[in-house]
Amino acid sequence: MKPISLGLFAAVALLGQAAPVPATNSDLPSIAVGTGTSWNRGDAHATSANVSIAIRLGGSSAYSWSEISTPIAKVPVGSQPLASTVTTGVAYRVAASSSGRVSLMAIGQTGFNSTPTSYSLALTGSAGIAIRLSKTGNFYLMPYARLAKPQRGTDGSLVGGILQPGITLQFGLGAR
Repeated sequence: MKPISLGLFAAVALLGQAAPVPATNSDLPSIAVGTGTSWNRGDAHATSANVSIAIRLGGSSAYSWSEISTPIAKVPVGSQPLASTVTTGVAYRVAASSSGRVSLMAIGQTGFNSTPTSYSLALTGSAGIAIRLSKTGNFYLMPYARLAKPQRGTDGSLVGGILQPGITLQFGLGAR
């Protein structure tokens, strides 16, 4: 876990030295569809399969970002199904390399955890590095770190959450 975290934070620090996001954002796809996996640290079922869709908001650096995440696990017959998470929110390209091939993304989402018998609130915040895999291709590899299941103290302040590292492969449509 430490090497992944250190690598992610080092890449973010290096990316912070890059040129600002181009004003035209012409290198961004209009729509991105992705799939990947995340590690649910501390959970009884350690991995989840994730599917996402992102639609760019006009010519901006912002996206409407929605995701479905479901645990990868076998459930014994007669047991309660595991909760899947459905979230939607906003993703924003905070910074980009001068070539536009590497972007730092910030994602905030809200939604719900769902089983056939119950629902609960889901709040997540993520930071990821979207890496365009080839100069002319539309594939992006995005390692990310998500903070989920926020826990509040008695005074209402944020006192904890679960760090969920993951990786997703995105296919972008409409990029130059």
